[in-house]
Amino acid sequence: MALVALAVALAVPSSALASAGPHYNTPTSQNQHPSATTQDPAWLRAKHAYRVWSGIGAGQGKGTRTHSMVLTTPQIGPPLPSAAISPYSEFPPVPGAPSSYTLGLPSLMLYIGEPSDGNSQNFPGTGNTADDAGHHYSDNLYFSWCGVGASDAALWFWPYPPNDNAASKVYDPMMSGQYSSWNAKDIDSTYRLRGYMIQLADQTKAPTWVRAGMLNQSWYQSNEKGGVTLQVVRDALNWEASNHGAAGNWSNYFYITDWNSSFYGAKDYPNNLYDTLHQDIVDDLYFSHV
Repeated sequence: MALVALAVALAVPSSALASAGPHYNTPTSQNQHPSATTQDPAWLRAKHAYRVWSGIGAGQGKGTRTHSMVLTTPQIGPPLPSAAISPYSEFPPVPGAPSSYTLGLPSLMLYIGEPSDGNSQNFPGTGNTADDAGHHYSDNLYFSWCGVGASDAALWFWPYPPNDNAASKVYDPMMSGQYSSWNAKDIDSTYRLRGYMIQLADQTKAPTWVRAGMLNQSWYQSNEKGGVTLQVVRDALNWEASNHGAAGNWSNYFYITDWNSSFYGAKDYPNNLYDTLHQDIVDDLYFSHV
């Protein structure tokens, strides 16, 4: 399950979340429902101009205070230690991000992976198909959690939410009677962050959503059962990273969705699209640490 790699591809580009995803990402029929979330046009212009910063300094941990912000000039470096007002009130100018950059991981056994459908093993090498509480379930929609797992991986690098200590017993609203229980750390002592993952899949609810849960809201939007739309990924990331709006306007917090159609007709398409996506990813990792 290459969910961490998927998180990079799906969840962290700076100025553009470029997608060649399934048709249901852009609902068109009368039975489908486009996203009700609107983002401020001025904020979107700042995002495209590389002026939206996460507010996260290098080495910040879970639960520490942070707030995304719009900068007056594109991009920033680490906060100055001698800032007059607060550690995050001044930024030295930086000419640009490097061609590649890697975020570090804490020294714990972390392997973010979605649960099985209940008929395949959940813990490699054990043959155990039950959840962390020893409960046996059967839910084939758990194999639709790639976007949910990617969101979980991306949110690991934000101070909020506390996806490293979540514990959950959650019913699947899309599968009658099916539930499972998960912790951040599974019974084989591996941190897979499944307790928070199941909350994202079935419980989180941004203010503009009709249904709770990333999968359920995506089903409402797309009229297709299983998987998540990119608009729902964007909303979930902004809602959760903003600590459910506690840190400011959640919808204009950090993430946007840009469709690859915006690159059609550009010179050297599709390389123009790929190069932009790659640089946006590096830009976010280097400057915003997410």
